[in-house]
Amino acid sequence: MNRLSTATTVMPNFFAGVHPDNDMLLRIQSGTQRNVTITSTQTQTVRDNLNEFVKQHLQDLELLRSVIFWQKRTIDYQALHTAFLLNSFSEEEFEQESEKFAVHQQDMHPEEIAAIIERIDSLTGIKFDTSDYSDYFQCSQENIMAGLQLLPHQHFADMLPSSTE
Repeated sequence: MNRLSTATTVMPNFFAGVHPDNDMLLRIQSGTQRNVTITSTQTQTVRDNLNEFVKQHLQDLELLRSVIFWQKRTIDYQALHTAFLLNSFSEEEFEQESEKFAVHQQDMHPEEIAAIIERIDSLTGIKFDTSDYSDYFQCSQENIMAGLQLLPHQHFADMLPSSTE
């Protein structure tokens, strides 16, 4: 069996412009002996799926970035507090510096909290508690618990206070 193969640079053109319905991508798989399988799909379908894949990962990266900034802020405050406890700062200096870390609590929709907590848990595997999430979202623990109640996994339910009624 004679095989003829040529290679072209297809990727730059693949991402440029709009692809009409008759623009197709072909996949050719050679099997045993003289068996060849050809499958096709519309270029726009592949492109849309790749764009959605990239978008999802960019959202994940942005979420992880926000978690990193939150943790850095927490570490910076803890370092300031430790310095105060070691008498490196006067009480007035500590109060002045700690104002940079003050936040005003806000109300958030429980659905939004649940979605973000579930994604953070999935991406990091770190088991934060309601106080941690309250600090991250800058909202009350009650607000966090309302979000946690919407999540199906047992480890989220375990974070909620048990009702002994």
